[in-house]
Amino acid sequence: MTWSDPWGRDPSEQEGPHRQPVEILPVLWRYRWMLLIIAVASAAAAYGLSLLQPTRFTATAQMILSDPRNAGVFRNESRIVIDPVRYVRTQAELADSTPVLARVAEMTGGVISVDTLDARISTRASRDLDLITIVAEDPTAAGAKQLADAVGQAYQDQVQFEVQENAAASIAELTEAKAAVDVRVVAFDAEIARDPDNTSLQAERNAAVAEGITLESRMNQITVDAALYGSGVQLFEPADLPAGRSQPTPMRNAALGGVLGLMGGGAYAWWLGER
Repeated sequence: MTWSDPWGRDPSEQEGPHRQPVEILPVLWRYRWMLLIIAVASAAAAYGLSLLQPTRFTATAQMILSDPRNAGVFRNESRIVIDPVRYVRTQAELADSTPVLARVAEMTGGVISVDTLDARISTRASRDLDLITIVAEDPTAAGAKQLADAVGQAYQDQVQFEVQENAAASIAELTEAKAAVDVRVVAFDAEIARDPDNTSLQAERNAAVAEGITLESRMNQITVDAALYGSGVQLFEPADLPAGRSQPTPMRNAALGGVLGLMGGGAYAWWLGER
């Protein structure tokens, strides 16, 4: 009676002390039906599991930032050499920060919590450009677009608020310094009135007046810079409405599952051939 194996194994390939290495292609061909069954089963399992995933749509918005080196809107910024790459990374973190997400939650009616927004929204900083990419996910295509656009708007609101706040603080400091200079000028005027021939006092008064003019010019420049810098965004490109869902993708997952099943089945077939 001839022994047969349902998987197609040859009795001569059983374990023995003098086994010879087997070639992979003949082994795969011999076990082709097993490989086909494993691949189809893996693809079907991946397809079924994909259908259990929640529906997600992904929308992407982009912002091109203004160069901060061209505007001295922050205190002492003129003394700092700003690294553009680091600046863009920092702003990308700000776009995904709690204050910005809290503003997004307000803009969307408060129906989504900050923690949920943090899980649905991500930002990426470009290495070569002053560019921030905002990626938002939502169960609906319109919701994904709304979130991405809201993050861009909330980021601009936050930056504009910080710029105005920093500008106001800098102007307040300069105003206080200007007031002190004006007091000195008045004191010099009183001393010069008593001693009009004192050239030293006249020189000190002129220096104080020049310092006051410089401080006033600086205040005006900060006001102009803050207005020009605005939200710090040179160009905001709103997100397009997603054409299709990003999750689940049953066909792609089924194809991947079939390939992985085929690879696993091939390894198992080679092991059986070795035995």
